[in-house]
Amino acid sequence: MLDLTTRPELNALDVHPALRDLGDPAEHPDIVGDLAARLADGLRRYPHFVVLTGLPPTRERVLTVALGRTIADMAPADRVLTPDGRIKVSFTRVQIDPEKVGSENAVTRYSRTNRPLELHTDSSYLRRPHEFVAFQMVRSDPDGGDTLLVPVEHVVSALGPAMVRTLKRSRVPFGRGDYPILWERNGAPNIRYYRSQIDTALEEGGRVRESDLSGMAVLDAALERPDNQFRFHLKAGETVFLHNTKVLHGRTGFAPVSTRLMYRVRVHAGCLG
Repeated sequence: MLDLTTRPELNALDVHPALRDLGDPAEHPDIVGDLAARLADGLRRYPHFVVLTGLPPTRERVLTVALGRTIADMAPADRVLTPDGRIKVSFTRVQIDPEKVGSENAVTRYSRTNRPLELHTDSSYLRRPHEFVAFQMVRSDPDGGDTLLVPVEHVVSALGPAMVRTLKRSRVPFGRGDYPILWERNGAPNIRYYRSQIDTALEEGGRVRESDLSGMAVLDAALERPDNQFRFHLKAGETVFLHNTKVLHGRTGFAPVSTRLMYRVRVHAGCLG
């Protein structure tokens, strides 16, 4: 059975001892399935993130990928995607890489540096952003790189009803299309936001209404408030799982010569709602 523990600042789920040897998750389908179900349940509910603990540091990503694929294939299955499309994984190594910084776009390159990363939604330029995002810490930086998270409920509470209505009516450029910042699904709020990406789209000819600019200014101020943020230092061996349209994520800066290494895994997971 899984041992669910709680820290004051985050939801923590301790991994089953059978998976701590980093063996093939395919050898433990029932345990992986149970863990995936617990994670999915945690991501649907406030605060829409779960930290998986109890694993030693590893460069293997098989468990994180297996959990993502299992959740992506959970009922209700996504009818838009094919079975192969449902379990397609987007994988990225997040670490300092000066060579890639020079070749990537203004938004993506920040993940290759030691700079602070603003609170944002991953794959916000897609018509449908990935619902499931996981960050597996391989090597942490002892002096920085803290994880920052702001659930959509904090955003809605901080903005107030009038500004929430404004951002639900918004049509903001994200590079490949114009989308609202806030919307509802199954009667609950969702959010899509990445200010740097929006600013880049505006510089390239995108347009936005004055009311939307005013709304984003209020939103930016709300996101900067520490009382709206969860902040913690992810340790090597830990993985944070996010519902990507329910919680914005970012990080603090860290040392310019850091060996910090993190894996990012993204999948479409319609079961998360």
